[in-house]
Amino acid sequence: MSAWVSVDERLPDKQTECVCRCVFPSKADYAFFMVLEYYPNKKPHFQHEAIGHISVTHWAHLPEFPMEKGGAE
Repeated sequence: MSAWVSVDERLPDKQTECVCRCVFPSKADYAFFMVLEYYPNKKPHFQHEAIGHISVTHWAHLPEFPMEKGGAE
């Protein structure tokens, strides 16, 4: 099972940061990846989608980061 979720299938349940597969609306054949905040308000959207510069096609939860010995949390 893939960790990637299509935005047509489901969106995150709450406000959270996700790694996202993005495209420019005018150039959908060029994909890139970004970590974006998801906002589940009246008009649910990922960061930067509201201004129309990018479209998110898929998203995934960020993995847990490893804790380093003796490092700050």
